[in-house]
Amino acid sequence: LDTFTDRILSTMQYRQEKCMNSLHLSIILVIIFVSLLFIMNMITFLVITLLVVHPLKVYIHCIEDKKLFEVTGASEFKYMAVTYNNIYELNSANEAMLRYKAEHDPLTGILNRESFLQLQAMMKNSSHPVALLLADVDEFKQINDTYGHEMGDEVLKKIAHSLKATFRSSDYCIRIGGDEFVIIQSSIGELEFHNRINRLQEYMKQDQISISIGFLWKASCENLEDMLKEADHRMYEAKKTYYQTADRRTHNH
Repeated sequence: LDTFTDRILSTMQYRQEKCMNSLHLSIILVIIFVSLLFIMNMITFLVITLLVVHPLKVYIHCIEDKKLFEVTGASEFKYMAVTYNNIYELNSANEAMLRYKAEHDPLTGILNRESFLQLQAMMKNSSHPVALLLADVDEFKQINDTYGHEMGDEVLKKIAHSLKATFRSSDYCIRIGGDEFVIIQSSIGELEFHNRINRLQEYMKQDQISISIGFLWKASCENLEDMLKEADHRMYEAKKTYYQTADRRTHNH
């Protein structure tokens, strides 16, 4: 009985130690697998953050700032960013072209009356010196009737070219309608303004084009429309002088 009991106890102790070792090994494996699973989840979270969440945040900021997408993130996001940028650039080019057509005269390429209306709102109650020049082609109808409208168009193009060559790139050259042109200059001295008018008249003499000019310079501007009316009155006086001189020349001839 003692021998039997000892063998039973010995066998049970062996089996118990074996089970404990197996349990210990299982616990270690479980810990390793859980750790690996945690690490994989962290890696997955980081990958999703870098490749999905971060690009989405970047794209949201780009949309808010109205600029191109940064090509970043997963390949699908990169493809989407490139596609969006192509569409954005195409739309921007179309908008710029439409805006240019809306603000520019198709014949001469300078600004049109719509631009003058925008400037009128923009420069209202300006505290800076403002100069305005209004020019009108003398006997323009006679040019069209005698030489054709193509020649009349060439005259208008030459005047526009001379205006851009005479005045600063920051000045506004506008074809306000028909054969009337307006120049608006901001932050310019009165003497420099008069010097540029003299230079414009020299250009006109070289091109053998006669224009009547009305102009004024003010230390500040309350309303461009009022300045335009005053310049129009002065141009009318200049045109009357031109025709009186022309009539005398015809009579003398």
